[in-house]
Amino acid sequence: MVSVNFARLGLDEEKCGPLFRELRDRIARAWKYADANGAGLGSFDYILAHENPGARRNVHCAIHVPAEQTDWFDQLVRHRLAKLIGRPLPQGTLDFTEIKTPGNTTKYILKGVDRRYVQHFHMRDWAADQGVVSGRRFATSRSIGRTARRRNNWRRS
Repeated sequence: MVSVNFARLGLDEEKCGPLFRELRDRIARAWKYADANGAGLGSFDYILAHENPGARRNVHCAIHVPAEQTDWFDQLVRHRLAKLIGRPLPQGTLDFTEIKTPGNTTKYILKGVDRRYVQHFHMRDWAADQGVVSGRRFATSRSIGRTARRRNNWRRS
């Protein structure tokens, strides 16, 4: 999982969403290029959530990265973000974490869910106010989104 702390970059809140979308798109292009050249990455699968607790914008993005490619991915994200902001990254801007418990990680990412859905997702112990976010709070990659599931006749078991 990659966490980006935009508060460390000193950006206005309304610039964080577009900056992250551009970062995501650049990483996706590099991912596709590397996979086409034999890196064995597979599809670019992720879920993400934007948060703004205490007016400190950050993004948590869980991405499936093959174990042998984690160093490459770490450098890719660092390089692309530094290039986008036009300066070296401040300490603590990026945090890379290996996911060991997918269920808890999903709840962590979704902790800003609307209070009406807390009971449905069994998240009473996780849900918390994550501030106001301009744009979409949650997103998934197209490879695991609604259309991909429908195309593959996926059914909840």
